[in-house]
Amino acid sequence: MLYSIQIGNAAAKNWVQFAYDFKLNRTSNFQVALDGITSEYLNEYDTENEIKIYRSGVLEFRGIITLQKSLIAGGVVLSGLGIEIELTDNKSPMVGSAISRVWNSTSDHTIFSTLITSVTGWDVDVTNSTGSNLASFRTTASESVWNAVISLITQTGKDIYIDQENKKVYLYDELTRESKFSFIEGKNARNITRTKSRSKAGKVIVYGKGDGENQIIGSHGASTPVETVIDRNIISETEANARAVTEYNKLNPNPKSYKLTPIYSNGLRLGDSGQISSNSAKINEEVDLVRIKRVVSNLGKEEISIEVTNPENRQAKKTRADELNKQEANYRQSQSSMQGSGNTLTWAGLINGNNTAPLNLTFNVPSNYIENEAGNIQINSFTLDFDIDKFRSEIGTASEDNVAPDVLNSSGNTAPSVSGSSSNQSAGVSGSSANQSAGVSGTSENQGASEQGYAFSGYNDRIEDDMDGSWNNASTSINLGSSNYLFHGIFASFSIISVMGSGSFSLDVDLYVRAYNSDGGEYYPDSDGIRVLQRMEVDDDVAITTCPSMYIHVPKNWSSENIKLQFKSDNVSSDIERANMTYSYHGSEGHTHGDGSYSGDSHAHSDGTYSGDSHAHSDGTYSADSHGHSDGTYSAESHKHNVVIGDEVSDAENLNASSVDIHLDYWNGSSWDEDKHTILNTNKTLDTDVDLSNGGIYPDNSGYWRVRIYTDNATADLIKSIVKIKHNLEN
Repeated sequence: MLYSIQIGNAAAKNWVQFAYDFKLNRTSNFQVALDGITSEYLNEYDTENEIKIYRSGVLEFRGIITLQKSLIAGGVVLSGLGIEIELTDNKSPMVGSAISRVWNSTSDHTIFSTLITSVTGWDVDVTNSTGSNLASFRTTASESVWNAVISLITQTGKDIYIDQENKKVYLYDELTRESKFSFIEGKNARNITRTKSRSKAGKVIVYGKGDGENQIIGSHGASTPVETVIDRNIISETEANARAVTEYNKLNPNPKSYKLTPIYSNGLRLGDSGQISSNSAKINEEVDLVRIKRVVSNLGKEEISIEVTNPENRQAKKTRADELNKQEANYRQSQSSMQGSGNTLTWAGLINGNNTAPLNLTFNVPSNYIENEAGNIQINSFTLDFDIDKFRSEIGTASEDNVAPDVLNSSGNTAPSVSGSSSNQSAGVSGSSANQSAGVSGTSENQGASEQGYAFSGYNDRIEDDMDGSWNNASTSINLGSSNYLFHGIFASFSIISVMGSGSFSLDVDLYVRAYNSDGGEYYPDSDGIRVLQRMEVDDDVAITTCPSMYIHVPKNWSSENIKLQFKSDNVSSDIERANMTYSYHGSEGHTHGDGSYSGDSHAHSDGTYSGDSHAHSDGTYSADSHGHSDGTYSAESHKHNVVIGDEVSDAENLNASSVDIHLDYWNGSSWDEDKHTILNTNKTLDTDVDLSNGGIYPDNSGYWRVRIYTDNATADLIKSIVKIKHNLEN
């Protein structure tokens, strides 16, 4: 058999008929009818399973089952879409938690690749396409990858080709191969028909994102009929106009659709161009292939029907299913695609000013308020209201009379009387203090401090050195602040143990010694130490040779530190066995007076303390009688200041100004760009909706703007104003 079908992991048995259908820039579909299917095969021929149709061993169609219809007597009908259904099932890739994604001034190749490759297992090939930068392109989280790709190629006027076997989508400037067929009625084709329709568009209007006056609108053409295209993901007029041009080019010529049944059509591909002719139908035209449908029966009968159009049209007729799918996609997009809403920003200010001191009204125009996703400023109006009133001091008028307070009553001259008297009594003294001096006990001898050797128990010790040139530590150390001694230094003596031999010989050895402050990490006199012995002659019967002793002083600033001795030997001759060093720490004791302290005898005043007798004032405290002012307190009468508040509001008597000058400035980040727009000599002191935009030019940037309003008079008036910006707000 020429054809074979694989469904899931099983080969399709007892298939009665199948058909598959390809359309240019649309999804493909299939239908397979089977008979006598057992339950185990029915489970395999289920939805979501993949189907592959081979023709002479070559893959012709690859798709996914979306519908299984079971019939009586084991009959089953399976239908579904091509493998590109995976692109319709997956939603457009977003960034983070965003619900829309926008590309500005980006190559269509980049957008195309980003969309397709977001679906696992799919790849692209753009080698047959010339990259073009799009001013803007938007897709939303609710839109499928497939619909986003179709929107992209509709805007650019390009074609795609689906490699179902390798899951690769090719992008073409135009998918076409010239002169690939010539179908002639009665020779290699039959049933050639042509349907010619009235032009669908003398003008195309494209409605993009937004509503009302904030709607993005593009158009192309100037006659009738008018075709309306709605795409809520179009976010700039440039994009809307580009879409209008591509739609116009397809819809403006009279659409011609042809159907025919080729007798032989192997090797044809969507997009191919060729010739068809029918003498009886008066047809002889160049056409492009936009649809191929193949129907095959189990008897080996194969029927192919193709649809071609005039080259300007290049789109197959939409079936009812196509129209329903498009309507559903448009509805879903309109309901889920963020559209934004209208909003008005206002800033108000007032101050007394004149022709040199203006009202400065500064305001911030945020980018996220006035710019859409493409970075385009969406401002409907930028206006100013102003009003010049009489000078206002901002307080009411007031007056006050000078009213002196009256005093109630008078205060009599009544002196206080005194109760009781105090007698003159002096305090008696008890006891007397004898005049006695303190005696001195003991005498203090004149004794000086004695200096004694300083050798603590266990501090006499010996270091043995194997004469390997490394420093050896004393086994004990001393802390100079641990006792009340005056520390002087370290005393060290050395001896050499030699091997006995015949005759005299030389001991060739260098001995070094140094003091080490282990707390401060310092050496005395330095890290090289002091060389004690360089060379000496020794008799053959001498085994132990005593070397010169060494006394090492320690710096004064090492007080209260831990000190120890270190010792090493170098340049050892072969006759020397080892070197020894004995050491002790040396200092002087403190000193005292030998007979104790020089002090006075204990003594006391024999008659006790010298103090006054206990005594008291016999008649009590000396105090004034309780008394009061007989005529009451001395106070002011209740009174009022007689302040009068007037019914005026302190306006100037007359309005001084007769006109204003208006200046629009922009802050560039370091200074004000003054007079971006000026409106001079208005000859008005009150006006509304004065256009600050200069015909829609301003504000041309987000950021800080300022309006300065001067009057035409040196005498001040009250200047009031309101700035209004009506704009579209993303939300």
